[in-house]
Amino acid sequence: MKKSREKIETWIEELWGEDSGIILMDGMDSAFIGIEESSTVLQAVYDIELILKELQAQGMTREDAKDYFEFNISTGYVGEQTPILFTSFKGK
Repeated sequence: MKKSREKIETWIEELWGEDSGIILMDGMDSAFIGIEESSTVLQAVYDIELILKELQAQGMTREDAKDYFEFNISTGYVGEQTPILFTSFKGK
């Protein structure tokens, strides 16, 4: 099932209400994996590898996607509900 902004927002509203304050990244719905609930605020969680793949799907090379991510996404801060970026373990 493909993730869409509408499905993600509906899911969030059903679980945490309209006023959850959760910040979603524009254009990165395919990289959204969930919500972090253990802190004092709710934060959207995104998989870095899936973000890079989404940037590549938008026409960037892998190297350009990494550069764009490092300069424009990983350094972004929009308050205490800034989305969490994580890398999953891909061990064998």
